[in-house]
Amino acid sequence: MITINSAFDDPALRQIAKKLLGEAFGNAEPRLARMGELALGPVDRWATLLDRNPPTLVSHDRHGERIDEIELHPAYRLSEGAAYGGGCVAASYDPALAAEHGGARHSLGLLLGFLYSQGESGIY
Repeated sequence: MITINSAFDDPALRQIAKKLLGEAFGNAEPRLARMGELALGPVDRWATLLDRNPPTLVSHDRHGERIDEIELHPAYRLSEGAAYGGGCVAASYDPALAAEHGGARHSLGLLLGFLYSQGESGIY
């Protein structure tokens, strides 16, 4: 039996990442590996909680006043933090991550999003 601890353990995906990122792959590899670990670990567990506890519209408060708020399970913010804090969006736009994408900024962002979506696809 093969045990995979990270979605980034896939040899084909690693090969594609190396091709897309070129020399920057070495700089990006720790971020990609971390996202792969998150995806198959906590993000996957949070996704199960989110599937069981969807967002709820609270249209009125206890006094009957209209408030139109959305209640989210706490796992939503955790999952959101993993996706956005992990660089799914920032990789494409944050100049501080230039060393990790070597000019292939959208490729890094999409690779991170792909890895994240192996655990949860609703937020990304």
